[in-house]
Amino acid sequence: QRDIKCDLLVFPELFIPFGWLPFMANQSRRLNIGIIFGIEHINIGKYSLNLVATLLPYRDENDFSKLYLSLRLKNYYSPMEAYTLDKLGLERPDFPHVYEKFHWADSVFTVFNCFELTNIFHRGLFRSDIDFLTVVEHNKDVNYYSNLLEAVSRDVHCFAIQANNSEYGDSRIIAPKSTETMNFVRVKGGENPVLLKAYLPIKELRDFQSKYFDPLCKNFKPTPAGFDHEKARQRK
Repeated sequence: QRDIKCDLLVFPELFIPFGWLPFMANQSRRLNIGIIFGIEHINIGKYSLNLVATLLPYRDENDFSKLYLSLRLKNYYSPMEAYTLDKLGLERPDFPHVYEKFHWADSVFTVFNCFELTNIFHRGLFRSDIDFLTVVEHNKDVNYYSNLLEAVSRDVHCFAIQANNSEYGDSRIIAPKSTETMNFVRVKGGENPVLLKAYLPIKELRDFQSKYFDPLCKNFKPTPAGFDHEKARQRK
C-alpha cells in the first residue's frame, strides 16, 4: 500500500530471480525505498552464485535521484547447500570473504546472508560500529538461528532484522532489550508471505550507547564488555 511508507524493505535469501533485478532497482529508486533481498542461484560454468542484493536510493549534489547497488557473494554456503550443489557438479567461486558496512538514511548497518551468521568472529567485527544488522535467510532451523539473532542483538548491541521465507517462518525484528520486550515483531510463518513493519528508535539506541552504565536507565540491556562508546558518539 502506497500510504504505508517504509524506509527499508527486507526479503529472504534466494527470494528474487536475477531477471527481476532491473525492476527492483527501478522501484527502489522511484519510490525512494531501500531494498535488501537474496537472489536465486546463478549458475555460470561450474560455479553457482548465491548473491545478496542491497539497493539504496539517494540524491546527488545536483538533487538527481540515483541508486547504489551492491551484489555480494555469500561468504559461507551452508553444509546442505554445498552438498546439493556438489551433487550437481557446482561449487562456490574461490573469492575472498567480504562484508560491507553501509551508511545510509542516517543509519549504519550491515547485511549477513544466512549461514554467515554462524561465524562468531565475523559477527563480532561489527560490535560498536552499527545501528542494526540484517539477515536474509532460507532456513528451517529456526530455533538455532533465533538463538543466534538474540546473541547478535546483545553482543553486537544493535537492532537485528531477520527475514526468513514464509515456509519456515520466524521472521522478526528485535532490540537489545530484556527477553520480555526485545521482540518488536515476530511471525511463525504460513502459506502466504506477510509484511512486518516496525520503527527502529536508532537515536535512542545511540544515546544509550554513548553513555556509560546507569542503573536507572532501563531502555536497553547494558552494552557488552569492550564496547567502544566513542564509536557510538561518532554515529550520533
